[in-house]
Amino acid sequence: MFETYLQNHFDRVGYYKMTNALDQESVVQLKKSIDEEFKNPDKSQKNFFNETGETTKIYGAYQRNRLNHELKKAITAAKIKNTINILLGPNVVLALNRHNHITTNRKGEQDLRFHRDILQPTRGLLSLIIYLDPADIESGCTQVIPGSHRETRVGVPQFDGGGTWLSRHDQFRHLQDQSLPVPVSAGDALVFDGLLFHAPGENTTERSRTSITFGLRAHDELSEIDDSRNVLVYGSPIYRGNDA
Repeated sequence: MFETYLQNHFDRVGYYKMTNALDQESVVQLKKSIDEEFKNPDKSQKNFFNETGETTKIYGAYQRNRLNHELKKAITAAKIKNTINILLGPNVVLALNRHNHITTNRKGEQDLRFHRDILQPTRGLLSLIIYLDPADIESGCTQVIPGSHRETRVGVPQFDGGGTWLSRHDQFRHLQDQSLPVPVSAGDALVFDGLLFHAPGENTTERSRTSITFGLRAHDELSEIDDSRNVLVYGSPIYRGNDA
């Protein structure tokens, strides 16, 4: 049964690749909307530029008017939704304050350090990357360290985003030699545990590669508080405290 296979596989290695998560028509439309946003980015959101003034990364992607409709369609695509529901259950929120960004990675523009996306499993996080361009070893596909989500948790923040950087912790240095590349085609997606060590590869080509990254978690059944930093994307909000 696929559901059992996926749960067991994800528990062991910490990631799962979805081929053809988006159809090519959706990929083309998404890229068109993203290209328009990158040419004239919303200045009310956080944007990054390279030395020549080109936009290379945008945060707050889900809240951008030019992108919201297409991003909603992408995250509710059948294969993506089914996979997330198997891993997190029927009621899922998207974290607006973790990831929620789009990058166009070009030659020499990427931070290549291995890292985790959360310090510790206080709330848990599933990271989702949707690829709009093919990525192989030469163009810097994502690299993962299988099983590293089960290694010791490190909950001590450090400077420069530290605490999640593998290189900041001597006990994890040996893991970098165990990394594996995950080549993808346009329309593929990758989901992984927020505690899995991963990194972008180095893009040594002249090709750019665009990807969307979201952070997802199961809706908190013990909190009634409406947190504006999260948006429900699947199911419905529930509350199951004893005082209900």
